[in-house]
Amino acid sequence: MKQTIHRSIIMFSVVAQAMLATAENAVIIDRIRNSSLPLYSVETAGYLTNPATSFFSDSTSISSISMRARLNDESQPIMEQTGTGSRLFSINADSYQRLSADMAVWGSASYTTGVYKDIKWTNCIDYEYVAPYVLGDEVGGDLNTQSYRFAGGIARRHDRWTFGAHLSYRAEIASRDHDPRVKTVVSFLNAAIGAAFNVTPRYMVGLNGKVSVYNQNCDVDFYNPINDINIYTLTGMGTYYKRFMGNANKNSGYNSVGFSASAQFLSTDKSGLKAAVSFDSYRMKQQLRNFNNLTLGFTDNTILTGSAAYRFTPSGSIIVEPVLTACARFRKGTENIFGTSAGASYDKIGSNSYYRHNSFLAEISVPVQWSINSNLCLTSMPGFSIFHDKESYADPMRKTCVTRFTPGLRENLSLTRGAWLWSIDASGAYRLSDSDDPVWTDLDLTSPLGKCQLHNYAMLSADCIEATVDFSAARSIGKTAIKGTIFYSINHYLRHGDNSLAGITLGIYF
Repeated sequence: MKQTIHRSIIMFSVVAQAMLATAENAVIIDRIRNSSLPLYSVETAGYLTNPATSFFSDSTSISSISMRARLNDESQPIMEQTGTGSRLFSINADSYQRLSADMAVWGSASYTTGVYKDIKWTNCIDYEYVAPYVLGDEVGGDLNTQSYRFAGGIARRHDRWTFGAHLSYRAEIASRDHDPRVKTVVSFLNAAIGAAFNVTPRYMVGLNGKVSVYNQNCDVDFYNPINDINIYTLTGMGTYYKRFMGNANKNSGYNSVGFSASAQFLSTDKSGLKAAVSFDSYRMKQQLRNFNNLTLGFTDNTILTGSAAYRFTPSGSIIVEPVLTACARFRKGTENIFGTSAGASYDKIGSNSYYRHNSFLAEISVPVQWSINSNLCLTSMPGFSIFHDKESYADPMRKTCVTRFTPGLRENLSLTRGAWLWSIDASGAYRLSDSDDPVWTDLDLTSPLGKCQLHNYAMLSADCIEATVDFSAARSIGKTAIKGTIFYSINHYLRHGDNSLAGITLGIYF
């Protein structure tokens, strides 16, 4: 009798452990599956702009450590200032934790190393953020890079109010091992606070503000005392400041202080209507270190963003969430004019605002998620976007104007089998461009700088076929899971070459 009872206890223990393991497997796999579905990124995007509403972005805790490799090759660079691709390898740690029913914390850290390939006409990184006032040369070359990123935030709910704060920091150093030998160091700090108020049990209104501080120091050295490489002080669209051109001007700095404000109207359960608007502004200054930190030029940048979405469920197994987003960017450049010098000091005698670069992007997508059964989920996401870009320089007159129309479709299939999760994601789009005749007054189009401008414009105005495929598999082991992902994408610019990107990620989730 005792042996029978003992065996029964053992059998019960084994069955209980198996059931517990199965439950744990289901929890971690379901959590990974939900976060990898296309609708998840769509429905959480509006919540993450405000550290207070980030509290509602998820209801369960999860952490991960992952390693990633990304290989990008461009047969023709999209922009010569951003190079012909990259080889980047990184390790990342992320965590989102619900400490209680009323408090959430999150954090991330990453380290990336690799190379940016064949960058020309800029001796700095983050070109699209600091342009057009940069130092550059036609020789260029690869830049070896290392970067560190840290971020963390907290949100706490109190009655109908939720408060949050978020802090992020990025440090990066990039260098070149042949003349001109570039060494650039970047620091970028962002601090945000926010609040949200439940106007009804289901809906809330959120407000938040952010301050950003950016700094980049760029030094150029020549180990060979005999060289004929000229450093240009570029001012946009092939223009440059001839007075400060040459090898005496080798060091520059870029710094800005920016702020942003945004408002959100969101639901606490991610259903129904969601809307958000934001305003960002920053002034980017270029300073010449070899000329007593002279501020040669600066840009005033304004970014307006808006989005609206509505989620509804025609049936218990189907979720539909149309999303409309729009973004307008305005950049105004100002060049300072200097008189005679006294030693290393120059008197400012005026300024001109010749440079303008404005763009507008509007996108609409209609994700439809169909849970065929408890294990199989299909998501279709047709979409369409319009992009308008206009860049100009007043004297001498130079101007480009391009409008792009892009219809596309994304399909995702997700399948769970026991402890396994399988997912395949594929998307395609065709980008049709319509452009005005460019104006290049007084630009020598046969010179290296002229050819750079022509090339960048040709890539911007080219029709393009885009395709991406992504495959991932995950397996849970108790309370943890291992996930691997491989992806490949290609952009074929008609008559201009291909841009391909491949990557692999391996991570552990717990």
